Amino acid sequence: MTEENKIAEPAENDVEFSSKIEIGKENLSVIFELRNKSKDDIYVLDIFPIYDLETMKPSVNLNNTVVVWDEAEGVRLIRGLPPYPREKSMSVFYTPYSSKISPGGTLKRNLELPLPLVEFNPYYSPLERGKYDSITVSKIKLYVHFLKSSVEGFEAKEVEFAKDVFFVKSKFLLRDIQKVYKEQSVGPVKLLKYPETFTRSL
Repeated sequence: MTEENKIAEPAENDVEFSSKIEIGKENLSVIFELRNKSKDDIYVLDIFPIYDLETMKPSVNLNNTVVVWDEAEGVRLIRGLPPYPREKSMSVFYTPYSSKISPGGTLKRNLELPLPLVEFNPYYSPLERGKYDSITVSKIKLYVHFLKSSVEGFEAKEVEFAKDVFFVKSKFLLRDIQKVYKEQSVGPVKLLKYPETFTRSL
């Protein structure tokens, strides 16, 4: 199973989602828009910070995207919760930071992902390039996860290192997360696939 089948609540009534993916010589360009059609604030969990190796201070890099191989010559780009490692005993789970969209508002992202794509999940350490398996994919599924402010136990706190970036939580986070996705067929795209144990679904 490669679908994120535990996040099942339909989101079409709450948001309007559009996306466009283009292949360049060196980058994969991903543009998407999410419009809030609900009466509540929503928070898009798609900000994966990077850390200065000397100071360990975080900063925002909006290009950071979870990338996982999908069956049938596909790849999933996940702007949201990364798949939890099934082979590890986890006491702390990784929750991306988020951006707020007020009712009627729209969030637009313009991403540039270097080619070839490299499988990435923040629970796993990157490998040297030569240690990945090189494969070709022809379908891209773009997933975006968000949380409504009306869910039970919701909290949002703006972080200190960036303006309008929030850490959010709720009583039942995995159950409360909603998702939208678009699938697009593309020309051949090279993907460096993680050769070792690597969880690809929630």
